[in-house]
Amino acid sequence: MRNLMTRRRSDARQLAPALSFERLRSALEHCNGTEQRAALVLTLLAQECRAGGGFLFGIHGGKPSCLATLNEAPPSAELIEDVGAYAATQSAASQTTQTLDRSNAELAQDTAMRALAGRHCQPYLLAHQDEQRRVISAVVVLLQPSAARAPARLLSELSRAWAL
Repeated sequence: MRNLMTRRRSDARQLAPALSFERLRSALEHCNGTEQRAALVLTLLAQECRAGGGFLFGIHGGKPSCLATLNEAPPSAELIEDVGAYAATQSAASQTTQTLDRSNAELAQDTAMRALAGRHCQPYLLAHQDEQRRVISAVVVLLQPSAARAPARLLSELSRAWAL
């Protein structure tokens, strides 16, 4: 398993410089299962942001489950809870209309972000549009990233490829 993960990280380093949707999709198709796909996506994003480690959580029925870790022990129950709250607020924020109190949605979103920031984490969504609504399929949490933000194009390509 360790050789496989080392090979996937090597594959990620080769993909990062000229990443296109087609190359990313092809690399993900060659992965054996969800865990390898998650490890590749996490590694690519962590390398781009120069993060020391991280997690990729799949979101199923509004609940997060850890699919991959990078240089870390399994996530704590508190981190999983914070990721669930973050995903829920992001989903609610994308569905907020003028009839809802936007300030409450923004307050919940800020609270969830502060909880993750207090852990020196930066969350990133992997989401896609599905029939006029945003579907959050995964949350990547990077630990102490050096880059302030992940490149929008990389996040977009990762989101598209992950949704396949």
